[in-house]
Amino acid sequence: MRLLNPFKFGEAVNGEYFGDRENEIKILSLDLLGGQNIILYSPRRYGKTSLVLKILKHLKEEGCLCIYIDLFPIQTKRKFSQKLSSAIASGTSKKIGEVIKLLKEYFPSIIPKITIKGKESPEFEIEFGDGEKDIDEVLEKLYDTPNLIAEKRKKRVVVVFDEFQEVRNLDGENIEKALRAKIQHHQNVAYLFMGSKRHLMDRIFNKKSAPFYKIGKFIYLQKIPEEGFAQFIKKRFNDTALEIGNEEIKKILEITQCHPYYTQMLCHEIWNESFKKKVVEDEEIENALRFILLNQSYTFTVIWDSLSVKQRNLLIAMTNEEKVMLHSQDIIFKYELGSAATVSKSIKILEKKEIIERENRKYVFSDLFFKEWIKEVICK
Repeated sequence: MRLLNPFKFGEAVNGEYFGDRENEIKILSLDLLGGQNIILYSPRRYGKTSLVLKILKHLKEEGCLCIYIDLFPIQTKRKFSQKLSSAIASGTSKKIGEVIKLLKEYFPSIIPKITIKGKESPEFEIEFGDGEKDIDEVLEKLYDTPNLIAEKRKKRVVVVFDEFQEVRNLDGENIEKALRAKIQHHQNVAYLFMGSKRHLMDRIFNKKSAPFYKIGKFIYLQKIPEEGFAQFIKKRFNDTALEIGNEEIKKILEITQCHPYYTQMLCHEIWNESFKKKVVEDEEIENALRFILLNQSYTFTVIWDSLSVKQRNLLIAMTNEEKVMLHSQDIIFKYELGSAATVSKSIKILEKKEIIERENRKYVFSDLFFKEWIKEVICK
C-alpha cells in the first residue's frame, strides 16, 4: 500500500494527525463534564477546532449530548437561528423522526424545511420560511432548548460556539444580553465560547459592563510544548519509513516556533521533498521552506504593497530585532519609524489587518512564513 503524507494542515484534523494536546484535553473535558462554562482563546490556526472536536468525541462517549455551531460564516440573525437550530437537532438527534418530534415539542408554530446530510453520522439542516418574521422570539426559545433537553433526558449537554466574537456582527450586544439572561439559569448545560480575535473576546468577556463579563473560566491555548511536538514529528516521519534526526526537528521548530499550523505545513512539504530519499536533512528543510515561500509570494507581495513605508519598516524591525522594544529610541532611529506615536499607530493598523498579533506581552507575526518571506526577499 502506498504511504500517504502524515502531516495535514488547513482543516480540522483528528486521530493520528492530531498533535500532542493531552493536558488540554484532560482539563477541558473535566471542566465541561462538571458543568463549567469556558472561554477558550488562541490566535488563528492554533488548532482550537481540532482540539474541541476531539474533546466533543470523548464527551459523547461519556454520555453527553454535544452541540457545535461555528459563527464565522454567519452574516444575519436569521441564519444564526437556522444554524443554531440545526446544531441542536444534529447534536441531540440521530434520526429524522427525532428531529421532527423535537421541533414539534419546542417549536410547534414553526414549519421548517429539513435537509439531511451524511449517512453514518447524519447532520440536519433546518431552514425557516420567510413567513417567520420574529427571529428574536425564535432565538429566545432556541437559547432555552439545550437546557430543556438536558432536563428531560437527564443528560449533560455541552454547547460550543466557535468564533464567538463574530456575534458582534449580528446585533451582538442584544444577542449577548438575551443569551446571558437564559444560560445563567441553565444548570445542566456547559457552554464553551471559542474565539481568535483577542480584542473582541476581551470586550465580550472581560469588560465589566458587558453581558458575558466573568461568565466562565478563561483559558488561553498555548503553542504545543517543544518536547511533545518533537516526539510527534519524529513518530509521524518514522511511521512512514522516513528517518529524521533531533537536530533537524529542532531546526523545524525554530522556524515554526512550535506553531501547530505552520509546523504541520512545513513538515508536510519536507515529507514530500524527502519521500524518495527516505531521510530528512537540512537540504530538504530548506527546499521545503523555499517551496512554501514561492507559493505564497504573490499573496505576501500584495500585502507588502498595501503597507506604508513606516509599516514596512516596522515589520523589518520585527524580523531583524526579535528581542527589542519597538518603541525604543534606538529602534525608531535605526529603522526610521518616525516617532513613538507613529509606531503605536503602525502597530494598531497592522494588528487590525491581522498581520501581527500580541503574544506574551510582545508583538509577533500572525503568519510566520510572511516573516520568513521578508527575511529572504526584503532584508537580503
